[in-house]
Amino acid sequence: MLIKNSVFPRREIVFANIFWLSLASLISQGFIAVSLLITARSLGASAYGQYSASLALTRLTSICFNWGLDTWLLREGRCTEKPVGIIIANILATKFILGAAWFSFLLLLSRSLDPKTYPFYLLCASASVTWVETGLISTLIQGFNISLKNLLTLMISAISSMGLFFTTLALAFLQTNNPLHFMVVRLLISCAVVCVGLFWLLRIPVSTLSHTCMRTILLRSLPFAVSDALLIIYTQIDITLIAILLDSQSVGLYSSASGILRAAFVIPSAVYSVMTPLISQLAREGNFMRLAKTVQRTYLALFFIGLVLGSVMFFGGPTIINLILREGFALAGRVLTILSVILLIKSISYASASVIIATNKQIWRVVVQGIAAFINVGLNLLVIPLYGIWGAAWVYVISEAFLMIGYIVVATRGYRALLSSGV
Repeated sequence: MLIKNSVFPRREIVFANIFWLSLASLISQGFIAVSLLITARSLGASAYGQYSASLALTRLTSICFNWGLDTWLLREGRCTEKPVGIIIANILATKFILGAAWFSFLLLLSRSLDPKTYPFYLLCASASVTWVETGLISTLIQGFNISLKNLLTLMISAISSMGLFFTTLALAFLQTNNPLHFMVVRLLISCAVVCVGLFWLLRIPVSTLSHTCMRTILLRSLPFAVSDALLIIYTQIDITLIAILLDSQSVGLYSSASGILRAAFVIPSAVYSVMTPLISQLAREGNFMRLAKTVQRTYLALFFIGLVLGSVMFFGGPTIINLILREGFALAGRVLTILSVILLIKSISYASASVIIATNKQIWRVVVQGIAAFINVGLNLLVIPLYGIWGAAWVYVISEAFLMIGYIVVATRGYRALLSSGV
């Protein structure tokens, strides 16, 4: 069972966990990115568009069962009086109940979707993958993270991503061009990983599951649910709108570029995941001198990481796509060049988000995300029919830039208010 640790860890432990989590994310996202490239190459732009469109739609609606619970866990995991294992067990039980209702909703929604873009069985398999990956695996990984046991995260990530890579490679060798085959293999690998992660959880008595505890978690995570919903909207709505307004081939081109971009988020995301509960703990304890140093170093580290990653993607991204994918994906390289600046923007947003969560200004984060989501959806509806995937790429950049500025404003105000309260 993971044990709550209220003592702020030594610097070596923090750096070690950032290293393990970064390595886990790098291995996981690296193998997943290569697996997706192999999938795209094997399927072609049109069939890969079906694969991507189904995943985007299920992840767009996944907030129905994720409910911001993992983000809430990041903030409260090291501050709650209950052991982390009990909290995670109740979160998983909550996600299971909500997930059943969500799956039923998707079955009804599938009747109104274009089967050429959203084949029914592919959509069902995609829903299962989304529920297992974002609903179960992500919660287990957050539990290891807040308990600073990220070596376990590394092990689970390696099993998952390498298993997906080798099975995808086998399907490519067999020259299958059915996207359902690739989705089912991904589902089987994810289920195997969940079994490994749940082996740890089985040591928690079933009696620790409580309707009262689950209801309390749901209520307290409501602001995070709204925030995560808005976050998902402007990260997944572009692919969904391209699928609805254009065609599956356009989805395949755009999603291959945006998928590589998001795979590059692994390092800044790892820093964010490790530092958020630690910054929250310092803020809760009122250790302002150490808090100031930690926040400053987090910003500097993420700025440098984003600058390096953005430069690499700007100059090297198109070459990667041209080398690995077929000529039919050449336009994706040009899209990736436009999107590369988001790596710097997003890294700064990660630093600000840590401060916002730690200073309990989540409601203002929701306001900023709401405006950004409104801008994103509105511009995409106007731009995609006129400029296609190029317009969607620029809208993505504009939305992230607005979000970064808004986050900085909210984080600055929250940080100053926290310092003033301690005077």
